[in-house]
Amino acid sequence: LSTVNGKQETGGSSTPWVTEANPCGTALQAMACGRCPQLPVRSLMHVAVSVQVEVQKRHAFLTMVVGVVYQHLAFFRQGSTLLGRIEGPYSDAMAIVEHVCKEGQTKEVRRGG
Repeated sequence: LSTVNGKQETGGSSTPWVTEANPCGTALQAMACGRCPQLPVRSLMHVAVSVQVEVQKRHAFLTMVVGVVYQHLAFFRQGSTLLGRIEGPYSDAMAIVEHVCKEGQTKEVRRGG
């Protein structure tokens, strides 16, 4: 049995340059084997950085959306407050208009009849 990159291989390896005495073979292969354990770490670091960037982008986007929603709510709250203030006088004015219209109709009926 020989160990290459943390994996055990049985005799008759598909890589003839791998031996028990020198599991990496040539100098080029030794450099490749030396980098192999770092590749998963680099991959994990790349994934971690990518995830962190995505989290920051999502946070910035959601912060913007929350700000827009807050501004809309403030606008509607202001409109509701304004409507509440003018609702009483508006209702009174409409009641006066209806009363004047009814009086005008009764006067026309009296004139016509």
